[in-house]
Amino acid sequence: MRAKKANETSLVRAIIEELNLRGIKCWRANRGAARYPGKDGKTRFVQYGINGQADITGILNDGRRLEIEVKVGNKQPSDAQREFLQMIQQRGGLAIVAWSMSDVDKVMVKEGYYK
Repeated sequence: MRAKKANETSLVRAIIEELNLRGIKCWRANRGAARYPGKDGKTRFVQYGINGQADITGILNDGRRLEIEVKVGNKQPSDAQREFLQMIQQRGGLAIVAWSMSDVDKVMVKEGYYK
């Protein structure tokens, strides 16, 4: 199980690195929660991110939002992830599900961001 997580992490990093080298600003988007000590001595519970958000978010050179959900093996996006990507597309953004760098490249070529 741990190896699959490492593979997904490596793929996320490779996609971010490649897109940034091509001048497309993107970064890892995390979702989670943490407890922080408050000034009053009480612990605050803070959640960040939203349900279903993609692994990578960014801004394309024309100002459109970019979201990439990264999967490995035969894993498929969850319903929440599909809904998130659909919301991005409906609002004019570019949403991609990627099992490889090639999946990202194909969409970027088709959309005219790569030559």
